[in-house]
Amino acid sequence: NKKRYPKKRQQTSALTMVDAIALRIQKLAPSDRVFFEGTIKFYVPKLLEDEWIILGVREWRTYNARKPTAKFLGVQSVIKLVEKLRIQGLSVRYSSCRKNGKTHDLSRKLATVGSPRKPKIGIDWHGAPNQASVNHHEQLGICVVNQVKESGKLKWKSSDAFRHVIVLALVRKIRV
Repeated sequence: NKKRYPKKRQQTSALTMVDAIALRIQKLAPSDRVFFEGTIKFYVPKLLEDEWIILGVREWRTYNARKPTAKFLGVQSVIKLVEKLRIQGLSVRYSSCRKNGKTHDLSRKLATVGSPRKPKIGIDWHGAPNQASVNHHEQLGICVVNQVKESGKLKWKSSDAFRHVIVLALVRKIRV
């Protein structure tokens, strides 16, 4: 998938982002090793599936029954991890489904996962995979993104730099 991997002209900025993320994790991880290890161990297997982590109907029903799933808690941890890193140009992008061109209010769901009600980079709205579904609005996805300069403009793209560092951190078992 060409959109998933950075183009050659982005390599310099990706390497700079990799360095910034790695240094912050190296500095912060020892003070909260359980959080960092748990979040990274949750996040890496999700990368094998897709760059997005989707909370679907089952996760929300379980959460509303006051029994959060590991996936739900993992999404909250990934959001918190990105916030803890405090790296300019690194953020979480949210996605959800629209149906018949209409979007819905996500403010309650965003607050539940620990996000601001109005994320700074907006929400990626896409069509529901099953237009006949009455539960299309239940989905909320997250993706870690960073800004890259493309054609003279800054754009938010799925962060290969973040994924690279997180995978290396897992491989090294966060020995910092």
